[in-house]
Amino acid sequence: MGVARSPHIANLYASKYEQHMLKYPNVLLYKRYIDDIFTIIIASTKEDALKYAKETLSFPGLSLKWEVDKYHMVFLDLEIMHVPSTGQYDFCPYRIPLNHFERIPFSSAHPKWMKKGTFLGEMSRLAALLSNLDIYKQSVEELASIYLSREYPLNVVKDWITRNYYER
Repeated sequence: MGVARSPHIANLYASKYEQHMLKYPNVLLYKRYIDDIFTIIIASTKEDALKYAKETLSFPGLSLKWEVDKYHMVFLDLEIMHVPSTGQYDFCPYRIPLNHFERIPFSSAHPKWMKKGTFLGEMSRLAALLSNLDIYKQSVEELASIYLSREYPLNVVKDWITRNYYER
């Protein structure tokens, strides 16, 4: 990774093997974004699912790290949780533990429209990712606190949220 051609090469390499993987009967869902894979495997136990993934879903010359859980998984910047009592799934934003929450400081020379656009873009992304209004509300509050910590005026952040919350 880190070279401009890397994603294209990864996609070409993986596609050669994925054509066969998608035909396996125990693979209910298989999705990949460059070097991150999300799959749902039908198995009796977590151990059986892990064994199946390691033995069946492999790419020659690559070492894959599989994580198995019946109720919780992280894929890219999304946390996926299965709620057994309802049979539904909840989706929350996931941030790596060492996330520094860097944003353009309000004092920068960037135009205000760019700062606003960045904030609203993040609000839109949250709205698209999340599964319910309560999680969205909490996530927007967390987003606001990140921008406030970068010295954005409270009245500006509140205005952006008020004018755009329900639209998203």
